[in-house]
Amino acid sequence: MNLVALLSLCDDTQRTIKFGSVLSSLLVLVLIVGLITGCSGGGQNVVQSTPAPTPSPTPRPSLTVTSVSTSSPTPLTPIQIGTTGLSMNSPLLVQFSNSAGFSASEQPVRVAADGTVIAAVPLYIDPASNQITQGTVSLVLSQGGNSSAPVSITVQELPTVASYGTQLGEITRAMLNFEAMTLGKQVNEFQAFQVLPGNKVDTSGAQTTLKNLMLAIIKSRNDVDRIFANSSVTISAGALPDGTPIQFDQTSVDMMDRVLGVYLTELAPIIMPSSGSPTGSLSGQATAASLINNRHSELRFGHATSGGRIPRLGQKSPIVSQVRSQAHRGRNASSAASSNIKSVLSFLESANNVAGVSKAIQDFGKKDATFFDKALAVAGGVTNFLILADNGGISKVAKAVSPALGAFTASYGLLKNLGNELGDLAFIMVASRNGTDPSVLQEAQDDLNKNAHEAIFNTIEAELSLTDAGAVFGAFGKDVVKAIENGGAGAALQSAEFITTIFHAASDAEDDALATTALSAAGEIQSPFSANTQGFAEITGVANITNDQGPIFAALPGIQLAPLDNGDSFALADPAGNYDMFVPLQATNTNYLDLTLSAIDPVSGAMLAFEVVNLGGLTTSTNRVEPTLTGTCSDTDASSPDSDDPDCD
Repeated sequence: MNLVALLSLCDDTQRTIKFGSVLSSLLVLVLIVGLITGCSGGGQNVVQSTPAPTPSPTPRPSLTVTSVSTSSPTPLTPIQIGTTGLSMNSPLLVQFSNSAGFSASEQPVRVAADGTVIAAVPLYIDPASNQITQGTVSLVLSQGGNSSAPVSITVQELPTVASYGTQLGEITRAMLNFEAMTLGKQVNEFQAFQVLPGNKVDTSGAQTTLKNLMLAIIKSRNDVDRIFANSSVTISAGALPDGTPIQFDQTSVDMMDRVLGVYLTELAPIIMPSSGSPTGSLSGQATAASLINNRHSELRFGHATSGGRIPRLGQKSPIVSQVRSQAHRGRNASSAASSNIKSVLSFLESANNVAGVSKAIQDFGKKDATFFDKALAVAGGVTNFLILADNGGISKVAKAVSPALGAFTASYGLLKNLGNELGDLAFIMVASRNGTDPSVLQEAQDDLNKNAHEAIFNTIEAELSLTDAGAVFGAFGKDVVKAIENGGAGAALQSAEFITTIFHAASDAEDDALATTALSAAGEIQSPFSANTQGFAEITGVANITNDQGPIFAALPGIQLAPLDNGDSFALADPAGNYDMFVPLQATNTNYLDLTLSAIDPVSGAMLAFEVVNLGGLTTSTNRVEPTLTGTCSDTDASSPDSDDPDCD
């Protein structure tokens, strides 16, 4: 077929083409191919082709709120927002607003894999009166240029102190006592590891970090004690950059109570038994009924523990028995456990329940991320209130500064406490006892390691270090820390040390070092001990220390057992004087037949009472109840502190 014949494949196309060179020939071949592929009949010009139309971009799905977990949420609690059209890789803003002028915008606590947005319900502050109350708002999600249609919800008023049936300061005092006892227990754990035969991990730095925070909390409670005793007391904490005074007063304590009340109500089903009343003997002694005598018995530790059933650990361990009592509490918790805050407070203030609370939190958090949502929602929900008190160094509403200081202090402290709970070593120590199934110890090791690498740790650290990444405490948190560290005439807030100690622990990487030390110490125990004369035993008892200022200003007694090698063992007793202490066995350079058990003032270190005790027969299979320590603390200036109260002068 010649060229003309090829061209004639298109009906009315007849061309004359001259060949002049090899290059021309190549061009003609290209032309032929183009002509053939372009021929489609109908008299079209085969040399010219019409470009295909550009396809229209696929429209982006509209961002839609499909559901909310409740239309009348309590402030400072998480709300779950079902969505469609959400991009998982783009920033998201959650907005609450209404026509009255209320507006609160925040980043979500987290976004679940299915697109559910978890957000903190803000405090509703009436724009006209600047009072915390109830209000109806529109909930809108915004992402890029895409916004959801508004959904109406009614934010309830933050429950009042009176609604809990408590006195001003009662909730906060109990929470501070619990936080101090938790830290005292962790000091004891690191001390016990330090003198354990064969240990290669230096825990002294971790002990110092925990002791400093424990003492700061003890002193912080004195601020609350003073207002608990006299609601007209006002304590200076410096000033904001614009000169607005920062004062700690009854409105600060009121807000602390209300913030912590919400959190503890959320926590109750996790830590409380189904009866709604505290478990465990307040005397610290394990009862026979609470023990598992059959070493093949099966029991789940904490209702959320995965991997299942745990055989007997220690035959007569108060920690074991009260950890056991936490089992199944979440599924079966009665509504009374959530509503009766006094039962929760009593439960938290028992030394025998401290380890069990840690274990319950660890277990629940392992299987259910919503627990962390509850804690982060408390901090995130106060953000708009803190902005009201201080927006870029300028107080918008001066009278909001004192309650904002209370909201900040309470939520700041509970986030720190949550981080400490997740790194607790008590279960490792109990699981290492002779006779324990090795898989139980391995599970405890795995859990501790997983907790140390959870994203929640990074989130908490970002918030506590007041970095821009967290931002829930905003300018207010930064300015409070700055004002405290600058000091100033008349500044007397003992909670100042509490705030700055937490801040520096997070920003100076002390928290990272603490987690690393816990993992390293736990790693020293690769299998259960081969005899009940090895590992970590426990002793319990009571310190009956009276205070000349009465029970309101009485500090929690410190309990000290010494000498153990080149150190000691320390525990913090509860308000009733009960204590529970780990004692390392077979410590070198230690005469267990002649040890001194003392009640001390944890602030000044003054000895208040002592007994010489013989622990020669102590094993992990026995529960020793030591003689009662009786003494008196004289603290003549507790109601007018000298920067180290409560202490025994």
